[in-house]
Amino acid sequence: MSHLLDEDGNVYEQGLFGGWQQKHGLFGPERDVGWFGQPNVERDLFGNPVPESTFLGGQVYSDDGRPLYKPSSSSSSSSSGGSGGGDAAEALLALFLIAGVVLLAGVVLAALFKGLATLADAWRDLAKRYPRAMRVIHLTLGMIAVGLGLSLAGVGPSVQVGGAALVPVLWAWLWLTQRLPLVFLPVNALVIGGALWLIGEWARLLWLPIWPSLTAGFPAIASNLSLVLAVLPLALLLLAAGSRRWPMVFAPIICLAIGGVAWFALMRVWTGWQPAWNAALAPLPLAPHVGWVIVLVPLLLWL
Repeated sequence: MSHLLDEDGNVYEQGLFGGWQQKHGLFGPERDVGWFGQPNVERDLFGNPVPESTFLGGQVYSDDGRPLYKPSSSSSSSSSGGSGGGDAAEALLALFLIAGVVLLAGVVLAALFKGLATLADAWRDLAKRYPRAMRVIHLTLGMIAVGLGLSLAGVGPSVQVGGAALVPVLWAWLWLTQRLPLVFLPVNALVIGGALWLIGEWARLLWLPIWPSLTAGFPAIASNLSLVLAVLPLALLLLAAGSRRWPMVFAPIICLAIGGVAWFALMRVWTGWQPAWNAALAPLPLAPHVGWVIVLVPLLLWL
């Protein structure tokens, strides 16, 4: 027998004076293992390693006291140079496996994205060819999605049905808004204003300590932020519509509105600016008031 193995697959050779010594190569102790690190030792029918024994039947031990076993007939210590042979084979096999998995995952993802892109193109083509039928399908899918979402949220059946029925109602409302903007845009502004008014009323305890102190001197709005929020959408709509239809009239109005908002913010929040401004303009004759300057700056820029 040219060499023996221990339970870790390390190679042992018999020395000149007897005894078994571990064999070393250039890269450390030589090992005789398979691809998965299992020692290439001879095994019995039950998978147990066959020990090497002396003529009297005693177990053979190495010089460092480790039990030694017979190598398999198909193994050879030259197949693994130190810890590099078997470990290098295992690392190479693992690298090939990882590369194969990554490649397979990339192919699957590419095929999935390609399939989704094909389905999306086909869906858009159907929507162009059969717009009415696809519109019905879209509304049906939207109703199903809303109903399922409300069902997952744990609400009752009546709320689920109401939420699903709200989908075509909202779609019809948007369609009418596009067809009849002069009628439905003011209605939408009033609806949004009503929603903001409700939010302001519900959050009254949050803004009540702050808003009156900021709007001191304006009794119309000092105690009712909800009313300001309710009127704001309609006012913005009228300004936007007027600026499109009569730009030369509404442009200065918008500039004055911006200047008023800037003056309001500076006088109510950054009041420390006013004394410095008055001190800087005190030597000038007919020094303008800071409020009028702030209000008229956007208008002067526009002019």
